[in-house]
Amino acid sequence: MGDKLSQDEFSLLRDGLENHRWLLVSYGGHPVLDGTRITAAFRDGRVSGTAGCNSYSASYERSARELDIGPAISTRIYCTGPEGVMTQERDYLGLLESAARYRVGGDRLTIADATGYSILEYRQSIDL
Repeated sequence: MGDKLSQDEFSLLRDGLENHRWLLVSYGGHPVLDGTRITAAFRDGRVSGTAGCNSYSASYERSARELDIGPAISTRIYCTGPEGVMTQERDYLGLLESAARYRVGGDRLTIADATGYSILEYRQSIDL
């Protein structure tokens, strides 16, 4: 897993999470596979994007220091390449459901699990 983040490091800048499209850089300490693109956009209580092969959507709620993302629904296309893309997608969607907190800093979004470990690292994407 990634670095452990203290509760004090997390801030909830309302516009910081919701007014951007985020491009995944790493998940569970692993880089995103070359040739794949995983995105997330948080708007009106839903997070949606692409998971490397399929499109997905899930509900989310947040409070002062917490982020709760519900189970994702997704399209059901089976992609054959690059090798490992379907495993990456499964792992990403599973980690998304493990979200407990988040931090926005500069052009980065970090999502952590309930233990405070960074599980998803994003950077802002230029496209909306």
